Amino acid sequence: GLGTVTAVTAGTAQVTATIEGKPGIATITVSLVPAASVVVTPATASVVVGGTRALTAVVEDAAGNPLTGRTVTWNSATPTVATVSTGGVVTAVTPGTVDVSASAEGKTGKSTITVTPVPVASVTVTPGTASVPIGQTQALTAVAKDGAGNTLVGRPTTWSTSAATVATVSSV
Repeated sequence: GLGTVTAVTAGTAQVTATIEGKPGIATITVSLVPAASVVVTPATASVVVGGTRALTAVVEDAAGNPLTGRTVTWNSATPTVATVSTGGVVTAVTPGTVDVSASAEGKTGKSTITVTPVPVASVTVTPGTASVPIGQTQALTAVAKDGAGNTLVGRPTTWSTSAATVATVSSV
């Protein structure tokens, strides 16, 4: 008689055919379809310092079909710029660019992450008003803050004046 074996999961099974009380045994080895590629999405992303971004990795066979149940290992090429969790969540650390990769069965895919500084939402100049006698100087301080009101340090400041014939300004 004819029989059909259907592979269900990786492993080894013995299939027995019995005819008139006499068994015949076949050993069937079921193997995993090999991974041909790992696709990471998004392929590029921008994340603000301190922010996070979830990446996904799909292990595919040679025909581009997704393979389920495969172990994926995540890696950040430069953890000082951004780290990545075992689940593919990127955390931005410092401004720069980093490749975050996902590997499975010897195949690797990547996403290029650009970490940007937290944007400046406001600048406060102190003092806000001043009366300065001719020939004298007044020190000014500029403080940048993000949208949550946190002070941002290390931001370059460019000073300018609306009337250079009245008052000039320079960086200290």
